[in-house]
Amino acid sequence: MTVDYAKIFGNFEWEYKKAGRTDRPDFNWPIDVPLAVIAPAGAGKTIALKEYLSTRKVGYYFSFKNVSFDLALKLFVQKYPDVFGECHTWTEFFKKLDEKLGFKYYASIVFEDIDFDHMETKFIKNLKMFLRRHKTRNVFVILSSRRFNIGGIEFFTIMLPEYTTGDVSKSFPDYGVIDRIRLMAFTEGHLGLLSMIDPGESLRENIIKSLSEDSPYFRPAEIRFKECFRNPESYSSLIFAMASGMHKLTELADYSGYAPNKCDKYLRAMIDADLVYAGDIKSDDGRSKRGYFLKSSYMALWAKYRMSSMCALNTDELADEIITFIDDIFLAGFFRRMCGIWIIERQFKLHHKYLRFKDESNYNFVVGDVTFDYVQRDDDRMLFVKIWDDMKQTRGPEDWEQIQAAVASENKFYNSEIVLCSLRRFRETMWENPRAFRNLHLMEARNMMTGDERWDLSEQDPDAFYKVWAQL
Repeated sequence: MTVDYAKIFGNFEWEYKKAGRTDRPDFNWPIDVPLAVIAPAGAGKTIALKEYLSTRKVGYYFSFKNVSFDLALKLFVQKYPDVFGECHTWTEFFKKLDEKLGFKYYASIVFEDIDFDHMETKFIKNLKMFLRRHKTRNVFVILSSRRFNIGGIEFFTIMLPEYTTGDVSKSFPDYGVIDRIRLMAFTEGHLGLLSMIDPGESLRENIIKSLSEDSPYFRPAEIRFKECFRNPESYSSLIFAMASGMHKLTELADYSGYAPNKCDKYLRAMIDADLVYAGDIKSDDGRSKRGYFLKSSYMALWAKYRMSSMCALNTDELADEIITFIDDIFLAGFFRRMCGIWIIERQFKLHHKYLRFKDESNYNFVVGDVTFDYVQRDDDRMLFVKIWDDMKQTRGPEDWEQIQAAVASENKFYNSEIVLCSLRRFRETMWENPRAFRNLHLMEARNMMTGDERWDLSEQDPDAFYKVWAQL
């Protein structure tokens, strides 16, 4: 895997050391505030943190997974008997660490699977005292948790970075462009999930393996679902319904059997748990209705295909159905998010203004026979964005002629920047246009996935995507 997590955590370690220097008052990181890594199950926290520790001369790893604080203390002492000997309290535990490290060794210490809701006050009190004693900043402590709920305790928090499209391209060089995008939808770029995918096997073969009863692939989804709610079974019919394409309140109430007001209560709880978001559904008559959608493609796949063991009867057929499901439900939306992120990161080069993506009046801008996905006007300058997200049709000069005429009818042509995005390749003759029109920018899915810089013929980095499921 190509993400250098050792370097990422090492950078924070470097910042922490600098913050302790008296000649650098601009770094305001209190001595007794550790780093907290927050990421859901399956994101790869353990892999990333152990990778980081493997690069450190002195490093200690402790996990609270499935154990109480009392039992953890006994297990931690047994893990490093040369450090602790006999310890019966957290005060003794951190005192022994003091004696081992002194102030001449620089050590990195990881406490994983912290439950911030039930954190023992004696542990955190002694941890803070331990950090205060090491004013030289020769210890660097990282706490890790699956949920961002710190109960009023102060930490310096970091979200574990996800894999980018460029990382996937490097790690899965034998996959085609569409399969790489499907893989991003299947794993959401989480290191923990991607580590279960074998680059030497096809995506379909990996999906078949993930559906077997003994596969750990969907276990993080089940863990997250159960951790979010006191009675998760009460929410199962709703999450399955949304994964199956039912999004209106009336549809969800009918399927679940809940009264609309009770259904609405459960949906609000799922929104608070960051599993669901509310959005508008456009009807054929142009009116909008409120709809509810799962935020995570991974959770949607789990809900539809693995939440009930009855779903995994014929894995060969099911793998094909999952690929079709990804293509129909996620591929177009995923590509549009990639396009949006690409545009945001280059907004000042393209338009010289902040883009107002939250202004719904900028969407679906119709000019004659052309519907632009996004149009923004600022004084005499305009930005036109057209996205083709289907895999069936290539685009060529005839499409450009329509676009060119539509832009010219709306604004002075050379006062307009035009971004055309296509999930499929443009025809080769289409690439002649950016050479003649410097205000035209072409982007294909393969450009983002392979690092091909031809899309705009300028000095820009196509691998700058950093979070593919960001909400625009």
